[in-house]
Amino acid sequence: MLGGVAAIALAATLPAFAADIPAAPIYKAPVAAAPAPAAWFVEGRVGASFGRFDDLKFLNPIGTAFTLNPTSGNYIVLSNIDRSHTSWTGAGSVGYYFTNQIFAKVSYQYFGSFRASGFAAFQGGNFRQDLTTDAHGVLAGVGGDFNVTDTVFLEPTVEVGVGFLRSSGQQGANLGAADNFPSANRTNFIAGGGLGVGVHVTRSFDVIASGNYYWLGRADTGTTGTPAPGNMNPGEQLQAKLSVFTATVGGRFRF
Repeated sequence: MLGGVAAIALAATLPAFAADIPAAPIYKAPVAAAPAPAAWFVEGRVGASFGRFDDLKFLNPIGTAFTLNPTSGNYIVLSNIDRSHTSWTGAGSVGYYFTNQIFAKVSYQYFGSFRASGFAAFQGGNFRQDLTTDAHGVLAGVGGDFNVTDTVFLEPTVEVGVGFLRSSGQQGANLGAADNFPSANRTNFIAGGGLGVGVHVTRSFDVIASGNYYWLGRADTGTTGTPAPGNMNPGEQLQAKLSVFTATVGGRFRF
């Protein structure tokens, strides 16, 4: 009799106890985050550019017989060469984000106007040779934005393209009677890369400060013909190769 009463009591208690036990959670597979929508962007930047010529060579096949400077073949080895000069730079770009990090862009950039000089001594005086090069280019590049915090990111980029360099020169301006080298235009393969630090100001607008290096290639004047200008000889030319470091700040708007 007692066994039957206990069984009835246990049967009545078990449903109430089971109701107090929390149900096992239902497993749900993780859902991947949706990628950020692709976006076009426009960008503008401006800053300082620091040009450096790798050398300044003075081709003067006739003058090598009369100069007081050292010579190397048909070249007069210039003295007191100044190869560095500072200018300003500006650029505009149109690009496309393939993901929330990786993008490609096409840019036009004015690199600046740069000067180099050196001296060639003759019996008539120490003639300064002045080279001036204006450089700009069209480049295609790729880059990536990598967040450091929710608002700050690093941006490495690489670029290649076509550079347009126009070079002119003068001889003897320091003596008050300058003769001009013929101007010359060159179209060069150019390449560069750099690193930027950016801030996400809004969801669609970034501010970026960047440092970039560009190799712009040959920057030669034209060669004097016959007759040569003023006191110059036929066959004279100033030759150099130019590289540029830029420091810029700019804005990027996504749409």
